[in-house]
Amino acid sequence: MAENNNHQGRRRENRSGTNSSGRSYKGRSANRYSNNRSDWSGRPSNERSRRSNDRYRTSHDESWDSNRTGHNEKRNNSRFDDKRHQDRRGGNRGLRDTRQYNTRSSHAPRGGKDRDRHAHGSPHNRPVKGPQIPEWVDPSALPGDIRRELHMLSKENADRVASHMIASYGLIDDDPDAALAHAYAARDHAGRIAVVREHAGIIAYLTGHWQEALGELRTARRIGGGPGLLSIMADCERGLGRPERAIDILNSEYTAYLDADGRAELLIVVAGARADLGQHDAAIVVLEQGNLDPTQTGETAVRYFYAYADALLAAGRRDEAIPWFRNAASIDEEAVTDAMERLEELES
Repeated sequence: MAENNNHQGRRRENRSGTNSSGRSYKGRSANRYSNNRSDWSGRPSNERSRRSNDRYRTSHDESWDSNRTGHNEKRNNSRFDDKRHQDRRGGNRGLRDTRQYNTRSSHAPRGGKDRDRHAHGSPHNRPVKGPQIPEWVDPSALPGDIRRELHMLSKENADRVASHMIASYGLIDDDPDAALAHAYAARDHAGRIAVVREHAGIIAYLTGHWQEALGELRTARRIGGGPGLLSIMADCERGLGRPERAIDILNSEYTAYLDADGRAELLIVVAGARADLGQHDAAIVVLEQGNLDPTQTGETAVRYFYAYADALLAAGRRDEAIPWFRNAASIDEEAVTDAMERLEELES
């Protein structure tokens, strides 16, 4: 995709909200995937690479689908590496924790004609090949709430889909291309199940395939209803060099159905989009729409305080930024951000 390639090399130091640093796929309320990634990936712990602040990222919650059918759109390594760096510097990567993975709401708009009632594999029921499933994968390790969404599949196909999902998550750090391939294999075997399409979108996002991620996440929303993973979608727009579209998402009807964490994640991304446009004062205004209660705790609060501090600093308001870096550092028990390092730099 030419559009993707044109912007992949752009460094996003200010991506604070893009991915909500900490693998938290916001929108879906629960840490269904990433929070306890090591608990269900099935991969021996000594085989899993450990990112400096991997407790989650990129998301998801669920960090998945980046396996684009056919790998003709190679991920730009420099951009991918830069995103890892931003997991701590922007607090954006938090989207990967799957915290927002549950984007559905009983009151939110739901899919109509596109909503699947059969969910039996690929659209044409043709045999689908995929990458070989690693020996360490155990399909029973897929969290029960996710597994239940595969109930319309045969036992054999459900196990296959679960195995590919687990493999994609377990391989995301060491072999992003393989992770993507497994996510797409799961999709090809269960393309009408929202959670599978959402997983594919997350993996695609985590591997820098912004356009594919958007397509998968929109499809998941059509099938399952709810607001969808708005913060990830907005960050994909930023990745594609379309910050204005990321900003527009904040004004969409879907935001009414976000929970507090989901809204915070989206505000972080939108503030980052404002910063992309050089609108640093506007970025501050965006973040001031959210909860800046300094007594808050938790990963979302860490990223939010960090994003606010970063925005203040970018706007030349150093003295105001320092207390917010301090607030972030004081509750950042998992070293989700580099708030402490930034604070030390500013105070030295």
